[in-house]
Amino acid sequence: MATTLNIPWHKYSLIGYLAKCLQNTPRPPGKTVMQKLIYLIQEAKGVPCGYDYRFYNYGPYASELSRDLEYTDFLGVISLENRDDMPTGYVIRPGMKYDEVCQHGQSFLDKYANEVKGVISDFGMYSAKDLELRATIYYCYRFATDKEQLLSKEEIISQVQKLKPRFSSGVVSAAVEELHKKDYIDFRLSA
Repeated sequence: MATTLNIPWHKYSLIGYLAKCLQNTPRPPGKTVMQKLIYLIQEAKGVPCGYDYRFYNYGPYASELSRDLEYTDFLGVISLENRDDMPTGYVIRPGMKYDEVCQHGQSFLDKYANEVKGVISDFGMYSAKDLELRATIYYCYRFATDKEQLLSKEEIISQVQKLKPRFSSGVVSAAVEELHKKDYIDFRLSA
């Protein structure tokens, strides 16, 4: 009897692709940035990455993705460097085996190229803190719309501030407006 391995090449390839696309940015991604970018790719753009996100201290978080970051480092898809001189503590770059491993997930990357590139274009230059806020806003928005509710802008701001009180209402409001203009969220007008 033959054993078939169910290897999630699409996940590993996406992680590697993001590392490659963002390697030369002023802020190469760390673990938090990867968590938030993949959250937005999966939830906002509908790409079936297969991660189960929960709300955590820094916004939406998938423990399996955290393990996949470590494993893709082990495989050589990415290089996960612990850097004390970086605010996030880690820098993620493409690894020595990026091309070799990512060819297995190339059809997935090709199929969802527009969605992935859209999120990279919209948020690839953002800091972990900025992405934490935007992913939290989207999380609150998504939670409400899953319950078939469309919140007002003020209700979204209020919910986000309950979860993230360190962000001022002005900062949250500006981020909500930005996500609205980029067509990530919608809100009802106040009465």
